[in-house]
Amino acid sequence: MLHSGRKEDVVLSLELFRHLAKREQLEALETYTEALEQVLMLARGSLIDLQDLPTIVIPDLHARRELLLAILETRLETGPLAGQQVSELLQQGRINVVCVGDIMHSEERAYWVINDDGEWSEELLDKEMVRSLGTALMVMYLKIHYPDHFYCLRGNHDDIAGELTGDFRKFVGLRYRNSELVFVDGRPVVTGKKGESQLIRDWVLAREGWGEPFLEKWARFEHELPLFARASYFVVSHTFEERHFDPELDVYIKSPTEMLFSHKTPESAF
Repeated sequence: MLHSGRKEDVVLSLELFRHLAKREQLEALETYTEALEQVLMLARGSLIDLQDLPTIVIPDLHARRELLLAILETRLETGPLAGQQVSELLQQGRINVVCVGDIMHSEERAYWVINDDGEWSEELLDKEMVRSLGTALMVMYLKIHYPDHFYCLRGNHDDIAGELTGDFRKFVGLRYRNSELVFVDGRPVVTGKKGESQLIRDWVLAREGWGEPFLEKWARFEHELPLFARASYFVVSHTFEERHFDPELDVYIKSPTEMLFSHKTPESAF
């Protein structure tokens, strides 16, 4: 078990990530909270300017610890960095890695529900929390140790407080038949009161020693995730469409009076 998330106490290595990728139990609460505190001190706003280096863009994570591990273990096959491992290049400051977000919420329906009516179980939810929190811990460790070269953007699933989508649901409390979502009169058939987002919030709030303080800290972590990573010839984002980002105000605006993902809220923005 890991006992600390402090940078000076964590020796970052592929062995550590292999351990995290295979874990079937939660780490100690302090492991998550100390990592959160460290990474929150590194917040830089909504827009990140990448260094002019080769950049790997990782798609939505969705609690796939093994995906993140596999990328770190990969040796590049072509180009001037051919033969070198991604993890080594990060350590050397010779590469950028950008995750597009959606850290939590597995996208395997069998990980969430026990039948086609979207019923869930506490056992499945506990396993999902191990996967989701483990993935987030890997992301935080990479950010803490390589703050100028590793970034994770905010996706719509990075919303434990429900400020973006309320109670997001894709599998829980929805009826499926033959692996397809069932619709009646153009609407999905809802079979339960809660979706994935609410289940996770309730799990955190009900867990002894975690509760509202942990929920608030995690929500702050998600809120501080950047929205854009900008390089000399491309931009990476995982944002809603048809909205405008103002880098001077560090806000994301649909209209002069609507602001989303705000890190700073000067009066001039309204």
